[in-house]
Amino acid sequence: MSDIENMQIQRATNASNEVSRLMGRGEYYKGRGDNAQALNNYISALEAYAGYAEAKSEIISVSAVMGSSQGEIISSDTLFELFGLLQFIPSCCNSDSIVRAYIDSRLVQIYQWLDQYEKFFDENTLQRYENIGNYVREIEPNVSKNKERLSTLKPIKEESDEALKIIRKALSKISYTKICPLKLEESSGCFIATAAYSTPIHPDLDTFRAFRDEKLLTHWIGNKLVEIYYQLSPSVAEYINQKPRIKRFVRRQLESLATWMRNQGITKN
Repeated sequence: MSDIENMQIQRATNASNEVSRLMGRGEYYKGRGDNAQALNNYISALEAYAGYAEAKSEIISVSAVMGSSQGEIISSDTLFELFGLLQFIPSCCNSDSIVRAYIDSRLVQIYQWLDQYEKFFDENTLQRYENIGNYVREIEPNVSKNKERLSTLKPIKEESDEALKIIRKALSKISYTKICPLKLEESSGCFIATAAYSTPIHPDLDTFRAFRDEKLLTHWIGNKLVEIYYQLSPSVAEYINQKPRIKRFVRRQLESLATWMRNQGITKN
């Protein structure tokens, strides 16, 4: 094993230990009724997990395992770990908190995505999956109640709630690691569609992501187009954000495009 591989493993181990330490601190403060301190530690644990996910992605030879049964297990393990981290956060928030609504919506997404990996679960994992399903059914009414609030979230860099901003940044980092199969948050709100809609959460954006995942990323030419888009989109998105009339025009075009895509059978999984 090379020195670089040893360093990557050590980095992942250190990050994993930091996640455990911070979660333990969160439980300590939660047990003493100090929700503010508990919340801070749970959020810090999520940030530490982002570092762990990045390190783990470097260690794993993704090209060899992703798409195989081992790759499916790695992906599902990541989602189980994320669910386990995120579900502690809402208990530290007020019932009407946007942070609580946001986390609940992400927990629902994770559970829905886990369904495709069910065939790989052993008996213990099936029980865990069932328990998660029971939990999700309890929080779904809160997600439905806050659907409009969630649909108007601004890009990360414009987020005014500091706790939510940190959470979204961490989820963005995790979402773009190779071990996470689900995009729970876009990257800093820099993409053209996100700029045009002034929110990273909208049904049309889900359609565009489905087109990217189902059509573009399944072919090498599509992968190259996505790569070019990611390189060019930040500057274009910034320009759109500064031009309200252009933003409205781009959004109308994108709305028509999203409708056409859905008519072609491209929908969010």
